Amino acid sequence: MALTEKSVKRVLGIRSSGVELVQAKRAVPDSLTLTLHQAFAKGDELRRVLLKEYGEEMSKKDEDKFVVALSAFCCAYMLGPEERSAMVPKNIWEFISVAGNVRNCNWARYVLSIIRKNAQEVKNNMMHGDPFSVRLGGCWLYLEVIKL
Repeated sequence: MALTEKSVKRVLGIRSSGVELVQAKRAVPDSLTLTLHQAFAKGDELRRVLLKEYGEEMSKKDEDKFVVALSAFCCAYMLGPEERSAMVPKNIWEFISVAGNVRNCNWARYVLSIIRKNAQEVKNNMMHGDPFSVRLGGCWLYLEVIKL
């Protein structure tokens, strides 16, 4: 099966249409860092926001905070982790900090872009030496299911 947005949608059940996730080429602006720090001050705050009992209805503010926390958590642990340990890629914080961006994002395209980027890095590392270890970031669940 080919690595396509349609296959990502089928395997992971995520959006395969909408706006492209913009990966910043610059550092996270100080104003956004402050906003994120205030919203998610403690390291486990993402989990706390996701596990909180909201009752019958969430306020718009709580819903937006939940959307940002969920997208950050998914990017750190499932959709496109690029590091050896789970962390939200700094280059996507500016995009995902806006709940409207998250709701309209083509997540399938993002998953594929991370897989392609990391595959190219592995290829380059293998061609230019004998690396001690290989770091393969991306959505392993998708890759495992798609190749069965």
